[in-house]
Amino acid sequence: MLTNNTKTILGYLQKNARSSVSKIASETRIPVNTVLKKLTKFENENIIKKYTTLLNYSKLKYFVRVNFAVTAKDKQALLEHLKMHKNVNSLYLTKGDFDYYFETIFRDMAELYNFIESLDDYGLKTIKEHHVIEDVVKENFFVNDEPLILYPDHMKR
Repeated sequence: MLTNNTKTILGYLQKNARSSVSKIASETRIPVNTVLKKLTKFENENIIKKYTTLLNYSKLKYFVRVNFAVTAKDKQALLEHLKMHKNVNSLYLTKGDFDYYFETIFRDMAELYNFIESLDDYGLKTIKEHHVIEDVVKENFFVNDEPLILYPDHMKR
């Protein structure tokens, strides 16, 4: 079972992974030594896999984001292709109606369609694509007090 301190520290890191140990301690009112010990433990036990950044892809000129759900005849070959493809941002093995679910990012529609054509070599039985309009909530688990809500520029308050 997770302690309140553990949930608080993990939630704080999800809001800002760049925070120093002393800032986390100060803002959460958890002693510095406790925060440091917990972070070390989380890293050693692979609870924290890595510290990362949420990017605004449109500011980087990547305007097309599509999530796919697929089933394939040659699952292993497709898996290897997707793991190495530059446009695949996240890839998940799933159980149910689909073999894989993955998030892709492209500069434009032409790049997307080239990617879709590259999938033809893997004997896809089913492909569902979902175009992402905007991120609404991202990396919000354990963030109790203030959800990390991502507003597009035109919706900022």
